Amino acid sequence: MTTDTSSGAARNGLARLAKGKGKLLLEIVLAVAAFFYFFPILMMILGSFKSSMEAASFNKLWPEVWEFGNFRQVLSGDRILQALRNSVFISFLSIFLTIVLAAIASFVMARRKSGFSSGAYFLFIAGLVAPLMYIPTIKTLQFLSLMNTLTGLILVVVATNLPFAVFLFTGFIKGIPRELDESAFVDGFGTTRIFLHIILPLLTPVVTTQAILSLVGVWNDLSMPLFFLNDSSKWTLPMLVYNFISQYVRNWNLVYAFLIIVSLPVVVLFIFGQKHFVSGLMSGAVKG
Repeated sequence: MTTDTSSGAARNGLARLAKGKGKLLLEIVLAVAAFFYFFPILMMILGSFKSSMEAASFNKLWPEVWEFGNFRQVLSGDRILQALRNSVFISFLSIFLTIVLAAIASFVMARRKSGFSSGAYFLFIAGLVAPLMYIPTIKTLQFLSLMNTLTGLILVVVATNLPFAVFLFTGFIKGIPRELDESAFVDGFGTTRIFLHIILPLLTPVVTTQAILSLVGVWNDLSMPLFFLNDSSKWTLPMLVYNFISQYVRNWNLVYAFLIIVSLPVVVLFIFGQKHFVSGLMSGAVKG
């Protein structure tokens, strides 16, 4: 009996030891992965405080002399305020339209059982894997006289963001009990009032999630403004990176400082909205 107890305790001890070693190995792997992930970010942050020559050499991580004037030089540019206004206008209007259209369409498709609703939903889902065709889109914008306009760019951004937004909103609304709708109908609510007063307030987590995801994509996007905006007065903030790069000069210290300034709004928004972001992403994905 004593021998069996001792052997059982030994096996438990070995199991705990193996589990501890496995956990330690996993932590080491995650630490190494985190290092390789954050090292370019650290390099960019430190590079923003270097001189132009030192930042271009890429041979030292820490700056010899900390150049705090790089940020002041970037912010003193002539076109940065105009680019900031363009980015804010494009980002917030496209996010607003995406959320409004996705919420309305998802409410209809989640609550109405019909072949049209199912077909429309699968059409939106197909947009998740369909790539953006630039040449047909440019031709369409030219036909509608919307090429090289902020309105045209906003419509393209909304169209590309709608599929995932509909997928997220529809999955979340399907998890809301239908009994709430039925109770509201008994109380004399119409479909519009049910959506505005019952469904919409419950969509806060997925609205926050979609807002953050859309802002990250739109705010940092370089390709769409590059293809659809030819006028430099309509450039967004990421397009201004070309001000510090030319055929003969590469001011990498100013590029790093500029990228940090551009990314700050998104980082701040994510920090304050991460609670709703995680819950909304998980709820919309799992319930769908």
